[in-house]
Amino acid sequence: MQGYSYYNMFNINVREVNKYMTLEGIMKNLGTCNKIMLNANSHPSINMISERTFYVQPNYHELNESKTNSKFIIFSAAGATGKSALAKYLASTKGGVYWDLSKIRLGENSFYGTLGNAIGFENIKNFFEDLNNGTALLVIDAFDEADIISGRTAIEFLLGDLNNITKESHYPTVVLLSRTETAAFIANFCKKITLVIHIMRLVFLLNIMQSNLLLIN
Repeated sequence: MQGYSYYNMFNINVREVNKYMTLEGIMKNLGTCNKIMLNANSHPSINMISERTFYVQPNYHELNESKTNSKFIIFSAAGATGKSALAKYLASTKGGVYWDLSKIRLGENSFYGTLGNAIGFENIKNFFEDLNNGTALLVIDAFDEADIISGRTAIEFLLGDLNNITKESHYPTVVLLSRTETAAFIANFCKKITLVIHIMRLVFLLNIMQSNLLLIN
């Protein structure tokens, strides 16, 4: 199956399970997000998507058995198959913070600094608590561009920070988007820090476009 070779390259076993899910079903544990106002001096990569974004929903086909208490969701797909459209759709419909990694060079302290400037350092603790309680959503787009611009060490710092601030979370409140190869790298890093991975494939109408979804627990 398309995409398997990347995951197998990292010793990440996948097998198809005969079950389909909807996006609402996947995100069902996310509560109503508390309203967030971004500061005027927030980095251009951070946004609240106010306009509803049109998105053609695919089917979500499980590739392995479902895991409970997933903290992260990774959507992966081939290039030019609507990953950013999905990211903006989620951010707009759920009231989540949208972070475009193609517009920033990540560093060791980028996570706390960039979010702190955008949300307000006086509000960042409450935002992290909301992520853990299922009343906030962080959608991070363009990991492939981040791989080119910032490098994989910077991505690992970011993933480590995300893991640290969601340790008490029992809900998938962080969404990551990338192509399959980068998603396999992310999955391998999460495996090293003992995060369990739930993988799904996105099957679009008429099978014109396909991709993979990883739920990281």
